[in-house]
Amino acid sequence: MRLKFTFPSTLQHTDRVDCVGWMSADDLYSVGEDHIIYKYNIIQNETIKIAELAQDIYALDMHWLPKGASVSGGGQGSSTISGGKRIIGSDLFVLTTSDGKFCFINKTGRIEKSVEAHRGAAISVRWSPDGSQFATGGEDGQVRIWARSGMLRSNLVQLATPIFCVCWSADNDAVLYCAGKHLVIKPLSPYLKQNSWKAHDQIILKCDWNTVNNLIISAGEDCRYKVWDAVGRPLFASHTFDYPITSLAWAPDGSNFAVGSYNTIRLCDSAGALKLCALNSGDLHQYHTRIDEYLEKILKDMSKVLIQKLVSVLDSVLKKLSRYDEGSFFAQILSLAKPINEDGQAYVSCVNTNLEQLRQKISDEIFTLNIFEEWYRQQTQYIFMWLGERTEISLHPYQLACLMLIVKKTRGSFELQGVQEKDLNSQLYSSIMQRLHFEETANAVK
Repeated sequence: MRLKFTFPSTLQHTDRVDCVGWMSADDLYSVGEDHIIYKYNIIQNETIKIAELAQDIYALDMHWLPKGASVSGGGQGSSTISGGKRIIGSDLFVLTTSDGKFCFINKTGRIEKSVEAHRGAAISVRWSPDGSQFATGGEDGQVRIWARSGMLRSNLVQLATPIFCVCWSADNDAVLYCAGKHLVIKPLSPYLKQNSWKAHDQIILKCDWNTVNNLIISAGEDCRYKVWDAVGRPLFASHTFDYPITSLAWAPDGSNFAVGSYNTIRLCDSAGALKLCALNSGDLHQYHTRIDEYLEKILKDMSKVLIQKLVSVLDSVLKKLSRYDEGSFFAQILSLAKPINEDGQAYVSCVNTNLEQLRQKISDEIFTLNIFEEWYRQQTQYIFMWLGERTEISLHPYQLACLMLIVKKTRGSFELQGVQEKDLNSQLYSSIMQRLHFEETANAVK
């Protein structure tokens, strides 16, 4: 698949473009430092000048009212168009400016209402998913919640540092914002506790929260972007790029997100893997998506080889334990040394060390967890098959002690690393524990 970006030769901004927003799937609005609002239609590949703002208005952010959300008419603070026509869905967007105001602007470029919102610049604005309210973040360190009529509802946050970005949870009951190096989820209810975590090593410039997959993305001056779950657990961290990442946004369906930096656009899947590579060729930018298939294959091969190496350690331990099989010549000789469970302890130590090393060296949380799950599954299968070959004989006490230690201790270690309980307590695991408990009882009777 190839994706092309083309730019009309006429009616372009003469200065920096400060913000863009989709009115519909076909129409993209942009506002620049030249104070002009343009609408670009991707189907007809044409740009239309909508309006020219006053020379003292410098836009910083914009967001369209979610499609289907209505704005109540009548009364003070109403953003109803003159003549009584109600603005619905994508007929209205809110624009924040460098002088601390926000403006309701309709699709014809007319300013319906202007409100003083912050001391200093009003940096960020986002409508809630249901369109009932919107949040603004400012240079004054405040996050403020506004009714869709433009009336102030609450001062949600007050900090000493600017708020560069705000966004909403899918349930419209919490706001995510960036505060320096931290991400903070602040519930609207004063009775609920906020969730805060250090997300980057330098100032965070952008964040976004998808309402479909409930995942959070963030990026900043440390030249990295990261993916988080809804409670702040890391899922992915990119490598360090050459320039700070200044913009990023989810696709509405949560399947991809875009990352913007100096002269570069990157498209990533929901797990964080890059899907697009940019090639500049004049006014035409071409992108290809084959690299994600290649990277996915490489990751699968790496995972397979790594797990094979890890499981081979267990295989060597089980071969050592086989020398204690009932009736074998070596079992009687080895029993004279009266070992306790040295081989089991050595294997458990090996597992714990490798789990910690993998956790520290691999930044992709999903990839790491997949390795742990498959490693545990194959380990359980190996032990089950080894016991299955000895159904007709009793286990030697040394075999029993080592296996009991391995099965119990490593299960706990994998559980601490995030392997789900349904995977830990598989049918094979239950069969192994049943056999070991039976052997334990038989040895006690002897």
